[in-house]
Amino acid sequence: MPEDGKRGDPARLQEVCAAFGLGALLGNERLGAGHIHATYALRVRGEGAGPRELVAQRLNEIVFPDLAPVMHNLERVAAHPGCRDWVAPLLHTPDGQSLVRDADGAAWRIFERIRGAVSYDSVDDDLAREAGRAFAAFSFGLADLPAPPLAEPLPGFHDTEA
Repeated sequence: MPEDGKRGDPARLQEVCAAFGLGALLGNERLGAGHIHATYALRVRGEGAGPRELVAQRLNEIVFPDLAPVMHNLERVAAHPGCRDWVAPLLHTPDGQSLVRDADGAAWRIFERIRGAVSYDSVDDDLAREAGRAFAAFSFGLADLPAPPLAEPLPGFHDTEA
């Protein structure tokens, strides 16, 4: 069954799960509208008590033609002690990769799903205020990230004329 807007293609997602050394895909659903990447909640067969809940993203290489700095930054931020409460753990393949390509060449990454986390396609003033507070706390946690600076995935994107 190909992608239908509510779910991703199970065959493609199972291929991605297999590349990460995960169990059988039990189900998936699209998360949010996705402004840049296509994001899916996954349920995979876990070891032990029940299914494992994960989040898979198919990365948009039109927006980010060079994924190396994107993934490098994510790895650094996720590993930084001040950010561990703010960044979902990133999964790695058995050979240590955090990014895989499916048979069509699309790039994928998988995170642990943060229990209770939700995404919003639109927000009101109160939710925007809370998002601002959360971003400030995340930025504070990142303030002591050791050198070198994070890579610039889209050189010049944030440059403005004086």
